[in-house]
Amino acid sequence: MRQLNAENSNDFVCENFPLKDVSSTDNIFTSNDLEIYPNPTDDFLNIDFKNADLTESEIQIIDPLGRTVFSDENEKGVYSKKFNISGLSKGIYFLVLENEKGKVVKRWVKG
Repeated sequence: MRQLNAENSNDFVCENFPLKDVSSTDNIFTSNDLEIYPNPTDDFLNIDFKNADLTESEIQIIDPLGRTVFSDENEKGVYSKKFNISGLSKGIYFLVLENEKGKVVKRWVKG
C-alpha cells in the first residue's frame, strides 16, 4: 500500500488488494465523492455521499487481511449513513463503495 498524496490525505493505493473488479474501466468517482468521519473512531462511522450516482451502491468494510467484515446496500437518494462499528477489533479498515459506474475506497481507523 502506498499513499497517494502524503500531505493531509487519507487516500491510499492498495496493490494486490483482494477486491472484486468493477465491470467497467471508467471509474467516474473520486475520493472527494465520499466523506467518512470521525476518523479514527471507536463506536460509530458516519458516511456522507457527495455524488448522487454513488448513493445507489454496495457498501463493504474490509479488514486488514482483506476479509469483508460488513456489507450493506445503500439506496438511491440516501446521502448519509451511520454504522455501529463497536464490535470490530482495533485496527485499520477500508470502506468500499461500488456500483456499475465505479468504486471508491477510503481508509479509516478503529481506535
